[in-house]
Amino acid sequence: MANTFMVHRNSPAEECFRLGNAASDEFLDAIVLAGSALAETEREKQLIIWLTLQHTNICGMGNVGFEIAEMPWTKAGFDSEKAFILRCIEAAKTKLWWDRRRYPLIEELVIPWLESFGKLVDQMTVEYVNEDELNEWLSWFPEIGKEYILRDFPTCEKHKGMLVSLYGCRLCLEEKG
Repeated sequence: MANTFMVHRNSPAEECFRLGNAASDEFLDAIVLAGSALAETEREKQLIIWLTLQHTNICGMGNVGFEIAEMPWTKAGFDSEKAFILRCIEAAKTKLWWDRRRYPLIEELVIPWLESFGKLVDQMTVEYVNEDELNEWLSWFPEIGKEYILRDFPTCEKHKGMLVSLYGCRLCLEEKG
């Protein structure tokens, strides 16, 4: 099963980026690792936490792909949020925090995937932002008693500094299989 990444629902097929399950998890690991290292503001941390949830062990096989427009962007902060995600992608290409994974990422594979994803993020514009996506996503945390994740932004003790999501650490989930 392949996962499809695109800017928005009506993106032409030739502008979509497809990866298998393991590949999707690996390139997203690279972004989440770099993003956990770089995130300073509440919004930056929220964007990385959202990305941590895009994992085969959480979403299921073939369900990790997403529209960039589905990310929890804000209209007012869009330019800085987009710039942050692009910085995360560039930092991931330098292998920032890749050594925290149990097994290494293969640079020759992951870098082109990061570049493809970066091109999609670069195409994202504020006109595609739907703040209902953000509000819906934020509502999940209090509903399941995990609002502290968005208040305290806990990190994994084992994977020093890795932001955790509703389901814990992304890398710990992988290790458990």
